[in-house]
Amino acid sequence: INKYLDTITTNDLHYIFIRNNVNIDLPIDSFAKVLKEFRSFSNSLRQRFFKNTNQNKRSPDLAIFLTNDSINWYSYSILIANDYAKIIKTGNKELFRRTEIERRMLLKHSDSYLISEFYKRLWFFVITGEFETKLQTKDSTNLQLLGFTGFALKYINARQVKGKLKQVVVSQLLNSILEHYTYGSPKEIMYYDSIIATVKPMLTDGAFLKEFEQQYSNCKKIIISHKIGKRAPDFKLVDTAGIRYYLKDFEGKVLLIDVWASWCGPCVKEFPYLKALEDQLKPYKQFQLLSISTDDTREKWVKNGLLKLGPPGFSLWVGYDKEFITDYNISLIPVLLLLDKNGKFIEFDLPKASEGDKLFELIKRSLQDL
Repeated sequence: INKYLDTITTNDLHYIFIRNNVNIDLPIDSFAKVLKEFRSFSNSLRQRFFKNTNQNKRSPDLAIFLTNDSINWYSYSILIANDYAKIIKTGNKELFRRTEIERRMLLKHSDSYLISEFYKRLWFFVITGEFETKLQTKDSTNLQLLGFTGFALKYINARQVKGKLKQVVVSQLLNSILEHYTYGSPKEIMYYDSIIATVKPMLTDGAFLKEFEQQYSNCKKIIISHKIGKRAPDFKLVDTAGIRYYLKDFEGKVLLIDVWASWCGPCVKEFPYLKALEDQLKPYKQFQLLSISTDDTREKWVKNGLLKLGPPGFSLWVGYDKEFITDYNISLIPVLLLLDKNGKFIEFDLPKASEGDKLFELIKRSLQDL
């Protein structure tokens, strides 16, 4: 197996075969012949290394490997052929052999198919192609508003994709979102966050989720790092009397913003530590702790939040205008933000108040720099 893998990988045999046999000037229908020839070629490669079929049948591990390898490279050939087909200007908006792909391959739910990396990509490729095809129709306005990720979820539900196959497709969807995440506008990022929150509960693969969470966190840090040293967006938040407050109202002070909600258990757990931090920093008149609630309604903020929980700092509510959440890229709470006296971001990835003196020392240094 190692010799076989080394040979096909080092020499890039599969790609070279496709490259040498696919002519981009040919019509789409000609690819049927190429795929048939590719399958024979791929099988012949395996035959060179694994000649004794009776012995293969007696070795379950080898039999599984050969099956997976066959599926993998057949899936690869379809993907490559379709990539070429998209380039050819034939006027045919339909993806090459999509009906056959769905009939022959996408309905295979066996574990063998789901192990193949190229098969996983093939599923996602078909959904992408379906989306692009429908965008070419006259009635594409609603589809544009829905976006690809929304369309993909509808596609999965409409086809009643279930079990391990659904896990594969949904994980591909999440990976696709991360590819575009750091390049998105604030509104796009909010949309991605909402899709991620919707999709994650569909998954049961703990290993994938752990890796995804790490990548997702890294994307957040990249976005955040681009904002340090830049002026924070202005906001218009209200107090209990309905008086509006703007960012400029707090200029001249180092501002620690705590974003929370009354239903958020981890937010509430931080309150005693934030209160202790506020007491420590009382000698510094140029420090202000700002407590901003994202509760849905004013009643929830006052009744469930202020009266029951007593958050530390000066309390404000985002109100019914959710621009603050979008502008400040708030997707998970609690969130701590630190701004300097000019309203510029100092730091995002702040330690929690409950993590000892780390936050206190950071704020103290910022105050001493005034």
